[in-house]
Amino acid sequence: MDKRVTALESAVILHSAQILAMECLLRAMIVTHPDRAVLKEAFQRIAVELEQRLADAGFDNGLPVDSARTLVEPFHARTDDWIEWVDLV
Repeated sequence: MDKRVTALESAVILHSAQILAMECLLRAMIVTHPDRAVLKEAFQRIAVELEQRLADAGFDNGLPVDSARTLVEPFHARTDDWIEWVDLV
């Protein structure tokens, strides 16, 4: 059991490092984008579409509304964080 936990922890650490590296790349791309208003609009449009797909997938798999909302809310909160960040830079 201890070896599995260690392997899982290692996988989570690696995944977290990959996500942080991608976030750095995205932030650099946003900061250097020539038209942030267009970028923000495209991001919002795509985020809404993906949020709807995520909710649909939850319902298609028979999840109750509260469970489907549990899938969507963290995604929505994170996209809101990114939109706010784009406004700040």
